[in-house]
Amino acid sequence: MRFYAAGKAGGEALNILVGGMVPADAGKPCDDGTVCSSLVCQAGACTEPHHDTLNVLKSIQLSREFSAFEVPFGDNSYGAEVLSGFGWDRANAQERHAD
Repeated sequence: MRFYAAGKAGGEALNILVGGMVPADAGKPCDDGTVCSSLVCQAGACTEPHHDTLNVLKSIQLSREFSAFEVPFGDNSYGAEVLSGFGWDRANAQERHAD
C-alpha cells in the first residue's frame, strides 16, 4: 500500500494499521499442535479468519512536506469477500509547562 502524508508541525509520529487480510498460513496443513494465525485448524488445514484482524502495524514520522510512504503486506493477501481495515493513530506528546 502506498500513500502520501504530511504533518502540521513536522515530527509527528503516526502508526499505520492494516487488517482484514487472509494470513499467509491460510490453507496450509496443520494439526492439533500447530498454531494457525486464525487460531483454527479445521480438517487438517489452517482456516482463513472471518473476524477482525490486525495484520500490519508500521510506525512512521511525518514531515511538513507531503512524503510517500509504503506499507508492505509481506505474505498476507486479501480474500475475495474481505473489506479491509485501514487506520492510523497518533499519540500526542504531553506538553510541559513551567510553573
